[in-house]
Amino acid sequence: YLHYLGPFDLGPEGHPWFGGRGESPWGGLLVGDLGVEFRRPQISVASEIGRRLAVSLPLALLSILFSYGVALAFGIFSAVYRGSLADRLGTSLFFVLYAIPTFWGGLLLQLALGRTGLGWLPVLGLHDPDARSLGTLAYALDYLRHLVLPVLCTSYVSFAYLSRQMRTGMLEALQADYVRTARAKGLPEKVVVLKHALRNSLLPVLTLMSSILPILIGGSIVVEVVFNIPGMGKYAFDALNLREYNVIMGTVLLSALMTVLGILLSDLAYAWADPRIRYE
Repeated sequence: YLHYLGPFDLGPEGHPWFGGRGESPWGGLLVGDLGVEFRRPQISVASEIGRRLAVSLPLALLSILFSYGVALAFGIFSAVYRGSLADRLGTSLFFVLYAIPTFWGGLLLQLALGRTGLGWLPVLGLHDPDARSLGTLAYALDYLRHLVLPVLCTSYVSFAYLSRQMRTGMLEALQADYVRTARAKGLPEKVVVLKHALRNSLLPVLTLMSSILPILIGGSIVVEVVFNIPGMGKYAFDALNLREYNVIMGTVLLSALMTVLGILLSDLAYAWADPRIRYE
């Protein structure tokens, strides 16, 4: 454990203070060294995680924006028009989406929208084989087309769950005394909902950010395997199959850091959503 933690390398070639030859005195987590892969000793785990994270991070950020955008919009609509036909249909649809396993949903999207179906979107990888020969704009559009299905597959469970939380929070806010007071003043319903009720109803949804962020960045294993995306999830999955312990520890460490970051972002967002909360 001390060897992995660092900053001293305790191996045979490590720091001379601990009986090593002094060829590589420093190492371990405290100096950013996560070791190397067992099957590819020339590959640094830290550099490979950085490369894979550059693939997974845009996918995760787009999924978060899409999830929260759909969830907030539908949650507000569903609460304002509670009991309407649109509310019942949307609630039923999101319940079905929440119950669909991600791997099956991904396969259905591939069959429906890929070459075996409508042929609208690519279903594997992040670029076409000949994408390198394309211009800058065409290369970017090819990348965006390849992201559509993975983002949709990563997001649908999240916005199905988030929308229910948003709906519940909005319903509670609309029944509060300050909302009744705002309506009694004669304010338009749009102002009452978006200015007075929205912020307090966001608190439960913001709390969930601490769990959604690490799941999307470090836990998108199924999506990346189904769509053959060389990101963090696929890297962790391959490491488990090959017993690459350094890789497994590195990806678990990253997931823990993302959890802490998600909690921090949630706390900071509380101060924006609730004016009663201040940080000193």
